Amino acid sequence: YRMGRIDIIRTKIETFLVNNNDDDVNNSIIQLLKSETITVRESAADICGQKKLYQATEFLITALKQETNPHVARSCMTALTRLQAYDAVPVIFEWMEHNRDKWGKQAVSASLKSIALAALKELDNENSYYEKLILL
Repeated sequence: YRMGRIDIIRTKIETFLVNNNDDDVNNSIIQLLKSETITVRESAADICGQKKLYQATEFLITALKQETNPHVARSCMTALTRLQAYDAVPVIFEWMEHNRDKWGKQAVSASLKSIALAALKELDNENSYYEKLILL
């Protein structure tokens, strides 16, 4: 029961942040991509993508380059796809290449590879990175 209430409150907060267009709020969300807390980084990336916060693109790319958590990486990839961040293609591929232990046979995140493939299929105009990831 208590966990259900926490989820309801979290959903209301996320809805407010997604629907709010205040520059200070948007800048705060972007800064949360640097948080030490995994769930905060993950939520911030999700919100950036949901609200199409284009000014977050470079911050998401930087965050993905430094990210070690597969769930946060997945959220960054999803957000970058929603933001049509074509510059993120090599970064997405490199993250997947260097973190095979998080999506391979004993995946930490079962959906990570499919999210990365979808991102590369959408963003990689030449499909070269997409095809390389399929072969990994």
